[in-house]
Amino acid sequence: MFAIAHRITKKVYWYNNFWLFAMSLIPVSTAWAGKFIDKRAPEYFYIFIFILWSIMYLLLTREIINELEQNGQGADAKRIRAMTIYRFLISWKAIPIHLFMLVAIYFFPPSGLIITFIELVYMALHTTSDSDKIFE
Repeated sequence: MFAIAHRITKKVYWYNNFWLFAMSLIPVSTAWAGKFIDKRAPEYFYIFIFILWSIMYLLLTREIINELEQNGQGADAKRIRAMTIYRFLISWKAIPIHLFMLVAIYFFPPSGLIITFIELVYMALHTTSDSDKIFE
């Protein structure tokens, strides 16, 4: 995504910082949820961090898309819109899945880890073929 971006604005910079901060909390929340897998609080914290990461990623992606479109680079913006994670986060499926996780954790705490694992495997399997290319 950053290889496609031609200009990094202040908004992109700060959204990226918040996204990285959320990402830095993933190991902490995963370790806590894994250690106390049968408890609700660690699982809710894990899902909160996962959702925070998703929101920050979505804001970052949208800002890069907006910047590309404002600079007449619609083809590059279209490439970013085609990314699996972006399509999932803006789809109607994202909110119900995350709400389902919040409810499922109440009844079966490990369901948060299980559902996010399934979500991550789905993303990995549906990643576009050019996602690992930094430069064309």
